[in-house]
Amino acid sequence: IHGTAIIANLSIDAKIDKLCFVGSIAAVGDAVNGKTITEENEWNDQADNSGYAITKYGAEMEVWRASQERVDVVVVNPGVILGSGFWNSGTGKLFTQIYNEFNYFTKGVTGFVGVQDVVKCMISLMNSTIKNERFIIVSENKSFKDIFTSIAKNFGKNPPKKHIQPWQTAIFWKLSWLLSKITGKEPLLTKYSAKSAHNVSEYSSEKIKKILDFEFQKIDEVILEVCGKY
Repeated sequence: IHGTAIIANLSIDAKIDKLCFVGSIAAVGDAVNGKTITEENEWNDQADNSGYAITKYGAEMEVWRASQERVDVVVVNPGVILGSGFWNSGTGKLFTQIYNEFNYFTKGVTGFVGVQDVVKCMISLMNSTIKNERFIIVSENKSFKDIFTSIAKNFGKNPPKKHIQPWQTAIFWKLSWLLSKITGKEPLLTKYSAKSAHNVSEYSSEKIKKILDFEFQKIDEVILEVCGKY
């Protein structure tokens, strides 16, 4: 949040033309009665939000503050971004784990998007006259099981077969937290990543599709390309 506040202040002082901020769907409000989530969903600061979501939301507020000081801004809220490189961290680690025949899955659902589509949307928005708007950037809503299976298929590996229940991930994140305290290493699973692995949340990117006449690359095609680069 503080880092983004510095960028916002510098943008105000330098009177820059336009600022693009990369937020996250984590900073968009939760679904109401199971409905598809749009840019209109309201953030609930009373909810059990993760530290990641809180900081993304707080940083976005700093960007909107800049918009009140005559800086034109656009905000993108991507889903889970899939792309090549960084194979041992973030979503890149998923490909490494599946290649090594990781055998577990959850039935959680969320929005996914290819990194190239995220960048294309950002460039198009910056080159347009659009200002002071936010956009969900999601190609498709898919389950983690479907994503893992697609990755395994492209690697010629066995897809995950063991369904992990919420109570099992609850035990694992607590053990992982304890181990991290002993070793000083980052935990393999946190309370919030365990929770999100089971959440079913579907997102709509109809706003940016309509405004930019944008067509997203299918997630299976993104996975095919990323597996090839791996």
